[in-house]
Amino acid sequence: MPTRILYSQLLTSEKINQLKPQEFELYVRLLLVADDFGRFSASPIRIARSCWPNRENITSKQVLPCLKRLFELGLIIIYTVENDQFVEITNWKQRTRAKSSKFPAPDDGFYSYLTHDRQLTDTCGGCAHGDGDGDGDGDGDGDGKRQQAVKHAHGTQNNVSLSDDEYKTLLTDFPEEAEEAITFLSDYIAEKGYKSKSHYLAIRRWVIDAVKERKQRSGKKTEKPKQNFEGVTYTEEQRIENQKKQEELEEMKRRAMNL
Repeated sequence: MPTRILYSQLLTSEKINQLKPQEFELYVRLLLVADDFGRFSASPIRIARSCWPNRENITSKQVLPCLKRLFELGLIIIYTVENDQFVEITNWKQRTRAKSSKFPAPDDGFYSYLTHDRQLTDTCGGCAHGDGDGDGDGDGDGDGKRQQAVKHAHGTQNNVSLSDDEYKTLLTDFPEEAEEAITFLSDYIAEKGYKSKSHYLAIRRWVIDAVKERKQRSGKKTEKPKQNFEGVTYTEEQRIENQKKQEELEEMKRRAMNL
């Protein structure tokens, strides 16, 4: 098993601090079993057996809700490649020794998500569960080839490609940041020539965090100007400064009268 480093940022991370103890434990154990690219099988059974090799009482039913929470917070992504599902830990900062991953990359397959009934599914309309035609591709036409989800243009520059499911999932998972993140990525692509095989994954991996950081930097509310009795607008700082000047002027008058 490779050596992993736990960074001090785990103590102050906004996302990490939203985890319950059992969810945080799963996250740390995934860090330990993931390959050098931060990837591992998404099978709850395999995760339970690999993350807790000496704990037979840990079951897939216990792993699933924790896995779902990690996904909802954007700490992991879940994707499907050739009917097998995998996880990738986001913001992977561990040292990479291997030249290639033990698991396929997210861009090689379809983005997956956890439904409310805690079943792992994906956006290609049944790829992971079959469609009854016997070819295993999930599109029901019997040709054995996957049917790509139709994507639509989004963003101010109409250059962010998202399927309907991807767009809805972003709005559900990030109701306050989703639209701004799409706009951010759209402008970034236009200005920097940024390229990605999956704009959806790019948004989940780094754009949402970039939008949140930008909000924090500009989070100071601008003070609303007030009006004095003469109708002149002024801020609170200006009011205090004017008051000091007025007091100094009154003091000078009193001194002059005493001379």
